[in-house]
Amino acid sequence: CARNWKNYARKERNKRLILSQTEKDGEIRTEENMEKIFCLGLALGAVGGALIVANSYKARSLVKKSQADLMQKMDEMMDERLNQMQQNDMQGKSEKKEKKS
Repeated sequence: CARNWKNYARKERNKRLILSQTEKDGEIRTEENMEKIFCLGLALGAVGGALIVANSYKARSLVKKSQADLMQKMDEMMDERLNQMQQNDMQGKSEKKEKKS
């Protein structure tokens, strides 16, 4: 009787291990499918957006205007950074001259 109980317990444990393994595989497959669906949706959205912009004068002009505004802001930021760097360099050189004197 004890032997039968041990065999039964072993079989049940193996069933649970197999079941848990298939659940993990299912979760992995689900995550892979979600990633594939996300990438597919992203690609379709990009293509759809490109088609809308290509076929709509208003949308195309809006994109061009936004790009121009963005480029102008980036130029301003870069000019500010360059000016700051030049000022820091001049201050550093003047401090070095003072230390040598």
